[in-house]
This record gives sequence, C-alpha cells and structure tokens, in this order.
Amino acid sequence: QPIGLPALRSTLREDLYVVLAGFSRSGATFKVFINSLASFLWLGGLVLLSGGAVALWPSSQAKRLPVPQARRRAAWNSAALLVGLALLAAAGVAMWGLGHGTTIQRSGRPLPGQAAPDFSLALVDGSTLSLSDLRGQVVVVNFWATWCPSCAEELADLQSVWEAHQEQGVAFVGVAYQDDLSDVQRRVAAEGLTYLVGLDQGDHIAAAYGITGVPETFVIDSEGQVVNVYIGPISPQELAAQLDSLLGR
Repeated sequence: QPIGLPALRSTLREDLYVVLAGFSRSGATFKVFINSLASFLWLGGLVLLSGGAVALWPSSQAKRLPVPQARRRAAWNSAALLVGLALLAAAGVAMWGLGHGTTIQRSGRPLPGQAAPDFSLALVDGSTLSLSDLRGQVVVVNFWATWCPSCAEELADLQSVWEAHQEQGVAFVGVAYQDDLSDVQRRVAAEGLTYLVGLDQGDHIAAAYGITGVPETFVIDSEGQVVNVYIGPISPQELAAQLDSLLGR
C-alpha cells in the first residue's frame, strides 16, 4: 500500500526507517534504514553529562573566595551536581535498565487470519463498547486522530461506506488515538459521524493492535478474525469492495 510518510520505530537504542522508494505495476520497492550509531550517540551524551558533573565538583579555588561568595558557589555547584547526577542516572536506566525491551501488555499488530484482540472503548456519548459485543457482525476498526490531516480527509469516506452498509450486519468503530475527548466530540459533530467513535484512554487498544501511526484500519469478520489491515488512508471503493466480499455480494 503506498504511504506518504515513512514508518518509523525509534527508541533510545535504535532508529529504524522503512521508506517506500518506488511503486510500479510489477511491485513496490522498500528501503530499510537502520541507524546502528544511535547507541553511540547516546553514549556520547552520557560522557558529556559525566564531564559536566565532574566540572561542577567543588574545587580548591572556592577556598580562596570570600566566605559568603564561597558558600553561594558551593550551594549552587552542589545543586547543579545533584541535578546532573540525577539526569545521568535516569539516562543510564533508560538506556540499559533491566526492564528495557520488556512489555507489560500484549503488543504487535494482529495479522490476517488471527483473532482480533478484544477491547473496551469509552465512546464519546459516555457509554462503553467491547469488541466482543459486536460478534456476529463484520467490524471495521479505524484508528485516527483529530491532529492527523489524512485521518480527517477520510472521515467523510468512512461515513459514506458505513451508511451504505449499516443495515447489512456491519459495524464501524472509530478509535481516537492520543487525543482529547472534547476535540474528538467536536470533530464527530462537525463531520456528522453516526458510527461508533470513542477515545483510546491510555493507548491500550493501540498497543494491543500494534499500530505504528494513524490512520490504520482493521477489517474483522463475523467470527472475530482479522481479514485485512490497511496502513494509511483507505479508499472508499476498496473498503466497500472488501465489505461486499465478506457479505457475499
């Protein structure tokens, strides 16, 4: 699927970019860039931090200053030294802490043929929805955000496809990612969205579905299995064709 922006995975110890380099009838060409020097860049920063902490260590020169000035300098240096050591310790734990690389919840994008992770979504009308409540229907789960331009552009298309299929056992669920409830409510009203929309509080749903950005759309069949995953905006024609296929039309 053509995408306008590179997929990006970036943590303290890695930089990985996947970029769509070319697209033709014969296929697509992707370039993968891995910045193996990221760790050394961080290590250099820690070395500079260490040097700064050493430079702030009380020196013998302070003894030659007048007592009030010497005390003020000593107090300032001690406070700055403590802050520097705290930053150094925090950076070290973030880089090489024991918990680095572990997860406390399920993560990773479910692939076609796999079960869609269940979730509980706080809807903008104050009610709560679980994916399991929609079992028996074809479900379209769209991750979006009010601050995402391409998400805003496809909302009207999603609404039109939803209106054409809502009486055929199809449910649409919009999951607002890293957003504010008031902003989501205003956008829903402005776009006239009538399908289910809620706020992903704590980003737990996004983590369960392993999204790397917005928009991303998951099509789930009536048995709760993922049928297709669309990374980036999806055309209404493609989504309608996918739903018609699942509905046997």
